[in-house]
Amino acid sequence: IVQEKQFEAVAALLERQIEEVRKDRGVVGAELVAIQKENDSLRQERSALLQRTKELEVEHQSSQREKSLIMQEKDQLLQERSDMRSRVRELERENSFALTTILNSSAVGTANKSTASSRGFSVSPTKSPS
Repeated sequence: IVQEKQFEAVAALLERQIEEVRKDRGVVGAELVAIQKENDSLRQERSALLQRTKELEVEHQSSQREKSLIMQEKDQLLQERSDMRSRVRELERENSFALTTILNSSAVGTANKSTASSRGFSVSPTKSPS
């Protein structure tokens, strides 16, 4: 009888443990489902991020090409500006020389007229000798 009661007690204890294991297994199963859903969600997010990364890489390459073209155009415009400034300086020198020449010839002409008038010669408007 004592052994029978011990056997029943052990059997009852084992049944409680089996019931606890079943409950734990249910909880673990629910956790597993939640983890799988989260895993699927993370995979989708990773896929979206990879796609966005590819798009950004293409955009970056396009921006780099555009930047390169803009820098080439800038360099070309700077060279053109430098060339134009050189041409302006050259034209200013030519203009200055021409004005100096005109002023000098005008001064010489005026001096010659003054000298001629003071010597009694008649001075008429300048005509080119034929």
